[in-house]
Amino acid sequence: MLNNVKISIKMLVMVLVPIAGMLIFAAKDISGKIANLQSLQTTRALTAFAVKSGSLIHELQKERGLSVGFISTKGEKFREDLSKQRSDTDSQINELKKFRDGNTGNLEVMKERLGAADLLLEKLSATRVGIDTLTLSPKESLNYYTRTITSYLDVVAQITIMSMNSEITRDAMAYHAFLNIKEQTGLERATLNTVFATNRFDDQTYEFYTGITASQKTFFDVFSKFANPYHLKTLQSKLDAPYHQQVEEMRSTALSRRLSGDFGIRPENWFATISVMINVMKEVEGMLAAHMAEKADTLADTARLGVALTAFSAALALVISLQFGFIVMIGIRTPLESMASVLKDMAVGDRNLTRRLDANRTDEIGDVGRCFNRFLDAIHDHIPDAGESPPER
Repeated sequence: MLNNVKISIKMLVMVLVPIAGMLIFAAKDISGKIANLQSLQTTRALTAFAVKSGSLIHELQKERGLSVGFISTKGEKFREDLSKQRSDTDSQINELKKFRDGNTGNLEVMKERLGAADLLLEKLSATRVGIDTLTLSPKESLNYYTRTITSYLDVVAQITIMSMNSEITRDAMAYHAFLNIKEQTGLERATLNTVFATNRFDDQTYEFYTGITASQKTFFDVFSKFANPYHLKTLQSKLDAPYHQQVEEMRSTALSRRLSGDFGIRPENWFATISVMINVMKEVEGMLAAHMAEKADTLADTARLGVALTAFSAALALVISLQFGFIVMIGIRTPLESMASVLKDMAVGDRNLTRRLDANRTDEIGDVGRCFNRFLDAIHDHIPDAGESPPER
């Protein structure tokens, strides 16, 4: 089939076929790297959203504790603090919405969980009215804020499922566990705030409180397993402070005097003291979030560089292959065309057998030229007049 195809076409096919194969493999490699980059970009967006969700959770936790204290004291305490806290919560809600509006594509994977969180957050205004009018009980207020906070913790947990990178998954699990430690501590703040405000620690509240302390231990065990040793050590060092001892003393008082109810602890003092500890935990949370976000950024930047280098390498290899192929093709085609031109002139042109082919090359074309020249020399030796041009007619 190829016998009737010109050599230049054959050479072109010989050059283009391996180049096409190289391009296919390069395209496959680039496609894989682009998919990885897109996954990491989504992970980076999810990580950033998790950090902003953590900030909202922190504000909701404070609002929950103040709301429970406000209701428990029948509006006599925490009014000004609660008003200010609601502004801080609203600010974080707006920040979160702004981020979502700019990352709708990357957050599509969390659409279902975000929808559930949004439904609860829409009830915040009505809940606040119920708190202000004291129509909600401390338990009802506590339950609403806890469900809302849990819905955003579920959103954060999505990162551990969606991330395809083991390092990010490990950091996300540690971050999620720590948020839950902090959430349980926030629940403890709200629960004992009610206890100290009412000077009453009933069996139902005590059972709920023991569940909180058990959850704290469970999540701390998970955090210890997945956290960076530096972050774990930092948390332990920050908790080794006077405020932590004060919190422990208040906890002990609540448990030891549970039946008598004579605690002698003002709810605002308890709230302020444990809030110092929770704010310190928020600092550690910020470290965990920054570490996770930085790693996500680094991995995404590395993946982007990988895509660029692979594309550049493929393009460079393509250019070099094409240039080298055409150089080789021209190097073969040009002397063959020259040889064909000489032979054609000798056959149908001036028929001058004194002409010779180029025999200065050292390749196969040069071998053909030398052999043909020797053949003409042999004819000339046997037929002396063979080298003369035929007479004109």
